[in-house]
Amino acid sequence: EDLGGRFVPGLVQRPKGSPSGVRIATTSAHDLSESRFRAIAEQSSELLMIVDRERVVLWANAAFERVLGYPPESLVGTDIFPLFHADDVPALAETIRRLSEVPGAAETGDVRMRSPDGSWHWMETSGRNLLDDSTVQGFLVSFRDVTDQRGAEAALRASEARYADLFEHARDAVFMADLDARLLSVNLAVEQLTGYSRAELLEMNVF
Repeated sequence: EDLGGRFVPGLVQRPKGSPSGVRIATTSAHDLSESRFRAIAEQSSELLMIVDRERVVLWANAAFERVLGYPPESLVGTDIFPLFHADDVPALAETIRRLSEVPGAAETGDVRMRSPDGSWHWMETSGRNLLDDSTVQGFLVSFRDVTDQRGAEAALRASEARYADLFEHARDAVFMADLDARLLSVNLAVEQLTGYSRAELLEMNVF
């Protein structure tokens, strides 16, 4: 039989009239492509979902349960917006609008996603318009949990702010200089002690 390139080896059946034990592959290339996509996606450490034009979840991978606690089947058929922080929804809606206008278009961003226990997770997000792709037929969206990274960045900023406050308001004169003795920063006490403005001091050397 001439398969015309429409079928590839996969699931097999014995057609009527064929000798016993003779089997012919009948899995379509589309079915195999979809199976491979889903097999790879289910093993991904990233959270993946397919969403239609109306923002309804068509499919989600197992990472949603591992990372956030959502069984994938609990998300299918639901609107995605309730998953996100209310302050992030307007930007999400605008992103979906832009993506829907250009097949294959992709955008990235950060959003806050709620877990079933009510806690919020910062997610690094990437979405692509694959509405015209026969395997996906929707927006393919990936999420990566960056909550710990965000927390570390916030802690670093807070630490730097505390240091800057202590530096600026220390009673003692405090300054920083490079290896050539050029002043890099001075606190308020140095200005008061020397009578020079900060701008003037930063043009000077320590020696």
